[in-house]
Amino acid sequence: MKHVAVIVSLLWIALPVVAQKAATAAGKREESIGLRTGPSQPEFPLQIAGAVFNETEVQVLLVNLTSRQVEQVTVGVLLEDKTSPEPVTRIGKVCNTSVPPGGFLLVNAANTGFDGAVAYFRGEGITQKEVAIGITQVRLAGGIEWNLPLEAKGRFEGAGDKDLDRKIKALRRKVFGRHSLAAIFDPSHKNVGICRK
Repeated sequence: MKHVAVIVSLLWIALPVVAQKAATAAGKREESIGLRTGPSQPEFPLQIAGAVFNETEVQVLLVNLTSRQVEQVTVGVLLEDKTSPEPVTRIGKVCNTSVPPGGFLLVNAANTGFDGAVAYFRGEGITQKEVAIGITQVRLAGGIEWNLPLEAKGRFEGAGDKDLDRKIKALRRKVFGRHSLAAIFDPSHKNVGICRK
């Protein structure tokens, strides 16, 4: 099977990608997945700096824009199932970490809730998948906390913010240079924190 990884920017747009082709008894069918990141929320201390995904997993790169250390983050997934009038949400596992100001955090598939999304799509027989991913909770050192009640709201909120996008890109360039983002999505990268078990 062929898997295609795609890097998603901060834009709030669907990016359909043919990620996997599966042969069936009736012939061939194409499975596709579209992923979009939640819109910028300037009041949130962490922002999405990029994402990479394929049919079975997603990784999200976050950046700490505050002057305090981030101790905890939770990512949520919104499934836009066209066969259902209500979106389906999956909240990932809490990611305990230590991200300094200006630091980056890689949230892997195990903490995003995407495994639940994959199981849901498989159980429903859905091949044309649409997923939105975003931050639902952040806790800073000192106990300051931000929350987005995704299950209650049924959507990610926020709007595009060009100044915020420029700031994130500048931080990414400062830490990683002009290298391809694909190299950044490596848990052993020295400039990227990961979730503690």
